[in-house]
Amino acid sequence: MHHSLNQRPPFSYRRSHAVLLAAGICIAQGAMAQTANTQATYDATNVYYRIPYSSTPQWVRVYIDADRNASTGYRFGTIGASYLIENGNLYRYTGTGGTNWSWSLVKRVGYSAGATSASVTVARADLGSPAALDLMTNTTPPTLTSAKITQTFTVPAPTATSDATNVYYTIPFSGTPSWVRVYLDTDRSATTGYRVGTIGASHLVENGSLYRYAGTGTNWSWTYVKRVGYTLGTSSASVTIARTDLGSPAGINLITNTDPPTQTSAALSQTLSSTTAPAPAPAPAPAPAPAPAPAPAPAPAPAPAPAPAPAPAPAPAPAPAPAPAPAPAPAPAPAPAPTTGYSAC
Repeated sequence: MHHSLNQRPPFSYRRSHAVLLAAGICIAQGAMAQTANTQATYDATNVYYRIPYSSTPQWVRVYIDADRNASTGYRFGTIGASYLIENGNLYRYTGTGGTNWSWSLVKRVGYSAGATSASVTVARADLGSPAALDLMTNTTPPTLTSAKITQTFTVPAPTATSDATNVYYTIPFSGTPSWVRVYLDTDRSATTGYRVGTIGASHLVENGSLYRYAGTGTNWSWTYVKRVGYTLGTSSASVTIARTDLGSPAGINLITNTDPPTQTSAALSQTLSSTTAPAPAPAPAPAPAPAPAPAPAPAPAPAPAPAPAPAPAPAPAPAPAPAPAPAPAPAPAPAPAPTTGYSAC
């Protein structure tokens, strides 16, 4: 069923409303009957919502405030919704001022409706991979609206160890990422190197290739150094780098990133283990060596073959950017804005 955009349902009175108005009682528009608790969970890839309801509602909606700013997006309850899921269709808000009912279809998402609840599954990447979001749910008829729910997402932390020779990193991930990156701030100064998160990266390891930063802080410019130890497993990657290849620093700040799905760790501070090796015991003095016989003159050394030209250094991948959005099929418009109450007085 298609609905025209920017169309609100007409105001209608019910007999019960007329009785209240006759008694001098105002019914405030926006008053919301509360539902049982909506369940909101997530994993590294998706968010999952279960919306309970009574009867058989025509519309099941999830309003999602991905920037957690009530002054942006469509104003619903105490949030500003940048996204709406309605009966399994994901929409992005395209209105202005937060009050007009204007949405653009993004895609179908996972959706199933049962006798007492509906379940929704949305890829976090389809919501912009936020670190946290606010949401409210709504079903009608009968009109039932949840309280605001806040979801905060965590990313598994990488591990960082070292010995006298190398540094070692394990980077957890979900899915099958195309890129596994370790940003290394070897002077531990956020004002030098490539600015990522709270650090300034002097080096980058990307899928096992080590690069040195050659830019001015914000441009994606790297010089290839060499291949380093790298293994890719089903849920994590391991990286081994010689400390001398990083300039033998005493400590490193680092951030890891995998994509897709995009997962970026918090900054990790690593103090490296001591590089001083214990002095060996003095070697015993050998007995006097007998004088060797005169050495025969060696044959002339063969001339070495010309050194092979090295393969061109691989360039790092361009700074990750989202793929262009495919042109959607004619988008089904969301239903007219729900009427949550009435006002007269």
